[in-house]
Formats: sequence, structure tokens, C-alpha cells
Amino acid sequence: MFLSRSWKRLGLKSIQPSQTSLLFFTQMSRKLHQQPTTNSISKVALSGNMSPTSLFEYTAGRWLHLDKQQRDARYIEFNIDRLFEKVISLRPSATSVTSCQKIEGGFSKAFIIETDDGRCAVAKLPTSVAGPARHITNSEVATITYLQQKTKIPIPAILDWNDDPANPIGSAYIIMEHAGGVLLQEAWTDMPSDKKVKCIGAICTSILPISELDFPGNDLSSYATALIDSGLARLPPANHPILYQQQASFQGSVHRHLELLKVGQAVFSELLQHSDIRSNAKPTLFHPDLHKRNIFISKDDPTIVTGIIDWQCASVEPAFYYADDVPDFAKVPPEGTLESDERTLCSQAYEVGWALLAPRLGATRKIDEILLRPFRYCHRTWRDGFVPFTHELIQLRDAWKELGFEKDCPVPPLSPEEMSFYKEQLGIYDGLLEFRQDMVETLGVEGDGWVSEDRWEGVKKAHQYFYETIMAAMENDKDREELRTMWPFDQCQPRNRPGSFHCQS
Repeated sequence: MFLSRSWKRLGLKSIQPSQTSLLFFTQMSRKLHQQPTTNSISKVALSGNMSPTSLFEYTAGRWLHLDKQQRDARYIEFNIDRLFEKVISLRPSATSVTSCQKIEGGFSKAFIIETDDGRCAVAKLPTSVAGPARHITNSEVATITYLQQKTKIPIPAILDWNDDPANPIGSAYIIMEHAGGVLLQEAWTDMPSDKKVKCIGAICTSILPISELDFPGNDLSSYATALIDSGLARLPPANHPILYQQQASFQGSVHRHLELLKVGQAVFSELLQHSDIRSNAKPTLFHPDLHKRNIFISKDDPTIVTGIIDWQCASVEPAFYYADDVPDFAKVPPEGTLESDERTLCSQAYEVGWALLAPRLGATRKIDEILLRPFRYCHRTWRDGFVPFTHELIQLRDAWKELGFEKDCPVPPLSPEEMSFYKEQLGIYDGLLEFRQDMVETLGVEGDGWVSEDRWEGVKKAHQYFYETIMAAMENDKDREELRTMWPFDQCQPRNRPGSFHCQS
């Protein structure tokens, strides 16, 4: 895709990409996408002479944004020998470890450890990205234990766990049986369409009934207040260094965010009384990341689900929280794509499963999105800028009577000057989102800038060239500086020669 498609929407009129630049971007995009890609889960076989740091460090990939901080947050130092000893102690017939494979995930490191009795165990160690080790470990163990007692979901058995990082292994951990079968992610591509539909049916049969489990509590007021409090807690305090840095125009001042969240609190008082919200607010547990990388199926029969893993972030939420949850194997495809018919079939199969096997979740699909979106954006106003939540409140105000509310809308109307400023910033914000998506697709990276280790050097150079070329094409310093504040990935710094830049690594 051409990056120029979204340049004009950023409101920076001085950008004038040349035909040479467009040709280069096209050629570079093709070259980058021809390189082999790997998922953010990386598998590495460990050998006896492997350095300890390769065990501790994140080695699956790099980030175009905050690379060092991202990798440092996933660094875990622990004692691999004590871990091996613990696994052997859990296997009465084992005397030694014969192989070990490291698997990097976004929030944890996992090690598939095979012992000399031919059996495998999986040791999972949480990184700091996941949250406090003690709470994260206890939560996952409790969730799995509860589900194994209450349901027939195929979840690997927990062999041992410890939530204290000061234990002899040096990290909190969970040791589990290895899931049987093959990872759905690896089997999906070569699976015929009819098998995919049957596989989705089996997944639905296995997991959707958990949404019907009952949990105590239905205090929507506390839930909404917690969302607002979360948004307030993320606002920087007075004199924080970030307040003295140049921000994108749509970021907004702390005062603007405080006023916005105050309006949000008043809105929730009315939203929580709406029948579509109240009738779809039953406390509900569901899998937090139901994608192909977390599902195992039988090697011989894809209609048999052998394991569903990664319950680390599972939580009990109001049912409407899951209204837009769609696994990667059931997403509606863009129109006109080569595989759109097959993917549409998969999407329909999953929706049928929701309707038949999880009526509580299925009902949430019928809620008007305008009612739900304020819940999704209020707690992240500082991260997103003031525009998205403002947009949702305006949308809600415009549809207030149509949605059946009897009281007046608590969202105050904007003055002509405020509306003009909001529309201007909305245009810039939408342009940035499109520009960012173009950059992500052109470079072939994840939304947060993640790229596999084997593609890092090529992608980093391409990103550097994009930045350098776009900045050089701009005619005035004002627009150039504004684009720097909105650039989706890490800033690039000037080279020694005028008009040239290089990216920080």
C-alpha cells in the first residue's frame, strides 16, 4: 500500500511525495513482505553450551517503538538447573532432562522440557509485562483449577506452581502437562474449508458453555466507577516531565481530560439504567485470548480439541464486555479478498456457535455499539488523546433519543468554536490512524511495531528511509515538527549531513 494515501489526511499540507519515493516505497514493501515472517511466539531449542543470557533475554523479535524498554520488561533471570530439578522431581520415572525448548510469548516465557521417560512438561514464567508475579500466578492457577472442577474444557493439568519469585528457581512459575495434539495455528493453513467449519464447531462446543457459569455480584455502578478511576489514575501528575514535552494536538491537556472523565461519569449513571445494558451485564467468565495459537487439536481429527491454554488474563466481566470478541479464526474478511468466502463461512460458523451454545454472549451482539463504546474508551483517554472518547460521547448525544433514553443527555453541547476544534482534531487523529496502518502494512510489522528477529535489520532500515524521505519532502519546519510528535514509532535523529536522519535503536 502507498503511504502517501494517508499523508494528506494528517493536515500537513506541505508533504509532496515524489514519484521516485512512491516507487521506492512500493518496491521496499514487496521486498519486506517477501522475507520470511514468524509469529510473535518464537521457539528456540536449547543446547548445553547456550549462554545463560539467551535464556533470560527476549529473543523472539524487536520493536520499532521503545525496543529496549520492551525487551528489558521481558527479561527474567532464573536458575535453569533448579527448574530442571523441579520437573524431574515431578516425574517419578525420570532421572534427567533430555531436551528443552524456549517459547517466547508476549507476557510469559515458557519452556517445553522433555525428560528421559519420554514425557514433556511446560514451565511458564511470567514477565513483568504481565503484572505482579504473585497476583498473576495465583489468578491463573485459580482460574484453571475452577474450570477443571466445573467444566470439561481440555486444559492441561497443573503439576506444580509457586508464586514467590524468591523461591530456589528464582521466578514465579507454573509447571503443567504438555497439551496433546498439534497447535491449531500450525494446522489451520492446510485444513480444508469443511474441516475448518467442523473444527470451529468443536471449539465452540468445548469452550462456549463456560460463559453460562454463574458468579456473584452485579454492581454495575462500581464497575463503571472503576473504569473512570482507571482513566484518572493514568493522567500524569503536575510537573511530570511528559507535560513539558511537545504533544500531538489531539492529546489534550490534563484539565481537558479531567473534564471529559467527569462527563463520562455522569453518562454512565444513565447508561447503566438502559435495558440493553442491564439485561446483558451478568458477571461472565470467558477466555481472554481465544486464538489459534492457544488451541490444540488432534493431529488426526481436527474436530477433537485436545487443549486450550493461556488463561493468564482471564477475568469475570459484565457479559457486554465480550460483545465484540472475535477469535482470529472467525474474523470477517475484507470484501473481495481471495479467501473471503472461506473466512465468511468460518465467521458464520462461530456466530452460530455463540447463538446456540452461549446465549448470554450471543445476546450481546444485538446491543447498539453506541451504548458500548464509552465503556471501551473512558479508561484510556490519556493514551489515545481526548478525541476518541469525545467522539463517542458526541455520537451518544446525537443518538440519545433514538436509543430510548427519557432523561436529558448529560453530555453538554459543544460551542461552535469547540465543535470546529474537535472536528479539526478528529480529522488529524483519523489521518494518523490511517497513516499508522499504512506504515504497519508497508513494513509488515505488528501494531506496536513488533517484528521478528530475522527481519529486524531490513525493517529498521526501511523505517529509517521512510522517515528520512517523508521529512525531507516537507516544506516547512512547523509541519515537520508536528509530524515528529505524531510519528507512530520511535523518533529518528538527524544524521551529520543536513536533511538526513537515522532512527534510534
